[in-house]
Amino acid sequence: MDAPVIIENEEAWFLNQLEGRFVSLYFVNPGNATPTQLQKIPLDILTVGSDKANIVGKSGLLQKHYDATLGTFYLIQSDQYVAVR
Repeated sequence: MDAPVIIENEEAWFLNQLEGRFVSLYFVNPGNATPTQLQKIPLDILTVGSDKANIVGKSGLLQKHYDATLGTFYLIQSDQYVAVR
């Protein structure tokens, strides 16, 4: 599902960030970085929700669409289907 997000202080849409590739989507606490064990996975990791994250959800809509709490992890296929939660 799409949602408005902020990337590098610019407004954008979430699905545009997937760019037709497999990505992992990880929801983190503000101030937290990607855990070291996730950095070892050979996938593009998009972190959501912190000042160190790739994506900041605007108005919490992205978190709501994906029913995300802290630590929620998704693997999203190149066709934008969720493979694993």
